[in-house]
Amino acid sequence: MDARSLTHRLVATSAMVLALTACTGAGSGDDGSPTPSQTPESTAAETDTQSPSLVVLEAPAGYQRDDVLESLSSDWSDILVADGGCTLAARGETSTGVTPDVRTASVDEVRAMATADGAADPGTADLELVTSGAGEDNDPARTLMFVSADWMSGDQAVRALARVTTVHDYDGSESSQTLALRFSCPGGAIDESEWETVAAVIRPVMHGVDENDPWADVATG
Repeated sequence: MDARSLTHRLVATSAMVLALTACTGAGSGDDGSPTPSQTPESTAAETDTQSPSLVVLEAPAGYQRDDVLESLSSDWSDILVADGGCTLAARGETSTGVTPDVRTASVDEVRAMATADGAADPGTADLELVTSGAGEDNDPARTLMFVSADWMSGDQAVRALARVTTVHDYDGSESSQTLALRFSCPGGAIDESEWETVAAVIRPVMHGVDENDPWADVATG
């Protein structure tokens, strides 16, 4: 065999060895650690804290917002603020245990808000907010029923909304969610056009809601 043929054979053999090494992963380390594609990833179920939140589609003209998705706590957070005008604030929390009558609990939440404002016990009514869909002439895909009431707090007109739900978790445990909204405007009454403008761009997010029955967890008997 001449020198030229031997050289060609050596080059071909080296190429085969390199290709085999690349396919088997040899030479990349023998610690047995998984490659990035093999590394376990946390699932949505593991990261979902089941906490109520509020999505703001956009800030209406004249309003400012902090973020698109507002993760809420038990403290009030200003969500949409108009300089010299109306303000939408919200808070939300999850607690252990269940609420046997979610509508009554929602009414109690609104009454507690009125008491905190120094207002008399208000009359309440059901008020529906869109949770998904709507916009661009589409009908709402889903809605969520709240308990609502209006009152005066100093020189501010207040509209309060509250909703309590019961959540049945995958592990068999149960908890309750509370989402409260407080819309306030200067003057002697809520500016309905301002309320409609704000309500159109918010989407409350809660768990434990029956789409076919707005107060499915209401006690019967």
